[in-house]
Amino acid sequence: MVVDNPAELRERPPGGKNASPVAKVKASTLSWEERIDRALSAPDGLAMVYQPIADINRGVVAGYEALARFSDVGEETPDQWFRSAVDATLVAKLDARVAKLALEHRSALAPGRFVTINAEPSSFGSKELDKVLLGCPSLDGVVIEITEHQKIGDHRQVLQCLGRYKDRGALIALDDTGAGYAGLSQILKLRPSILKLDRELVAGIDHDEARAALVEMIRVFANRIDAKVLAEGVETQSEATALRRLDIPLAQGYFFGRPAAGFGGLESRAITTCARFPSPARRSQLDKLVELTACLQHSPDLDYEIFFRTQPELERIVVLDSRHRPCGVVVRGSRQPDPLRAILTVNRFESISEVARRMLTRDESERFAPVVCVNGSGRYLGTISAARIFSELADGYQSSQHATPR
Repeated sequence: MVVDNPAELRERPPGGKNASPVAKVKASTLSWEERIDRALSAPDGLAMVYQPIADINRGVVAGYEALARFSDVGEETPDQWFRSAVDATLVAKLDARVAKLALEHRSALAPGRFVTINAEPSSFGSKELDKVLLGCPSLDGVVIEITEHQKIGDHRQVLQCLGRYKDRGALIALDDTGAGYAGLSQILKLRPSILKLDRELVAGIDHDEARAALVEMIRVFANRIDAKVLAEGVETQSEATALRRLDIPLAQGYFFGRPAAGFGGLESRAITTCARFPSPARRSQLDKLVELTACLQHSPDLDYEIFFRTQPELERIVVLDSRHRPCGVVVRGSRQPDPLRAILTVNRFESISEVARRMLTRDESERFAPVVCVNGSGRYLGTISAARIFSELADGYQSSQHATPR
């Protein structure tokens, strides 16, 4: 979760001629519970702003983080409001309100971009948040970000709730990796799609070799579990440049863009910085291994059994969303109520050895199943069998042995 600079927030006046009725009530006369109740009940008690998230490699906007702003402006940061909501047991209502406002604006998102919505672990499974998230026919393009204000209690319950959100198309992000409760065991249990680096790891990364080594280690680990790293709190050009050199794919912070009422673009200085460090011309090792496998666009009414009966040569079907991105695979003979299985998605520019390592992190039952290959935009290209991956590795090893001087 990214919050504004506390010093900057303190400079903001608590009211003014355009202040809402909520802001005109002196905070000192109300408890936190009363202030939060007012923010939830007043039409203008809560508003959303959006901070751009940059694709560092391409110098474009990849998505936005939805951030809450309270009209009852005082000394407190938004972060303090949510911490107080946890203490007042009102955080589920507050998270639900934020999610509802963010989803109302989702139609204005450009194709291919996502929006992240923050929520506390205790809010998952609450009737308030479930009503908002599960009430949507689709959560494609939505990232549910697990915030760090409280420790996750019952992981099983949280995983069940997150599974329901993912079934609607949502991705999961874990906030403040490297700080707070976002430890390695937490990552292994939750298996998020995005790991957000804490600002404490990013600050000074341009001149601190230890920080750079730790961030690189997290990036390698993220690749192995099929996740992306997002560095937050990037404030300087030198920090952005250091992250680019470490091959961190996503970043946000004042250097790239400040929170705004709409879905804005990146700062021109950020675009220029990304352009100075273009991705090196890469030759894809995977292209020659890709096989075009049957695919279908996802539909809740699709009868996969009928499709398999008419296509006896097929053993599996890759299922795509409306943007031609893979969202799962269906295997012949599946008896599950929901036959759509999770998939391992690899980018065509990943190395063969990296793909093999990632395959070995999967559950044993799926470890040697084909992987799905996508392009830089996440669009489906085809599948690669385990046999072709390991055969190519063996050929490469044999060639290296022959090339070694005796």
